[in-house]
Amino acid sequence: MAASLWEKVGLEKVSHPMESPVTNTSTEKALRQRRLVGILLIGFVCLLVGFVLRAALYQGAFWSEPAEDLIQRTKPNAPFIKTPNNIVDKMVQLANISKDDLVYDLGCGDGRYVITAAMQTACHGVGYEIEPEIVVVARQNVMAHGVEDLVRIEEQDVFKVDLRDADVILVYLLKWMLEDLIPQFDAMKAGSRIVSHDFWIEGVEPDEVLELEDDQQEMRSIFLYTLPLTKNPAMERGKPPKPRSVDKDANKISP
Repeated sequence: MAASLWEKVGLEKVSHPMESPVTNTSTEKALRQRRLVGILLIGFVCLLVGFVLRAALYQGAFWSEPAEDLIQRTKPNAPFIKTPNNIVDKMVQLANISKDDLVYDLGCGDGRYVITAAMQTACHGVGYEIEPEIVVVARQNVMAHGVEDLVRIEEQDVFKVDLRDADVILVYLLKWMLEDLIPQFDAMKAGSRIVSHDFWIEGVEPDEVLELEDDQQEMRSIFLYTLPLTKNPAMERGKPPKPRSVDKDANKISP
């Protein structure tokens, strides 16, 4: 019998994979297993990175902020001052927000009140801000924190906002601004809540006054009001209501 071409050139013939179904099946099975392991590993890494980023975002590590020259507003309202994250957490907690509530943040600045409320409770919220440049920053923060389906930021004067649909108001405004907002507050539904950082509503009895340390060990006050407002003309103007509780563990609030 004539020698095959393989024998003439001194090479051993290598079977084509199609000629060896058993070997081919084993090889494909091993490849599929390696691919599956690779896919699972990639998925795990992506999931881990997602958790890390979400935790960092929640802690405020990625809050976009206005440029330095916007810290002093051009309009005669409240200056832009950041609220420490542990104070924001406590305000959301004190407001007893649920996923069915609509939360308004008046003079929202970088949006952290309403964004944090949405992240913690899945509520819907609207932040109102008068400075166009700061509105852009707040909207960037909404996107960065992944709550664009829950939160929107509106460029609007807080004194022109209809508050009747709101269940909760979160604010960090000056006293004169809070006092001027009373007619709008009065239009809110019974049972709605107002939580104010550092400043109280003149002539109105708060339901709760909480005094606590921020993350820099400075004392802060939070005032809770429930609609309808309890007005007391006998209250001494310019004198803050006395704290009814002190939270020494405010810095230990966890997401």
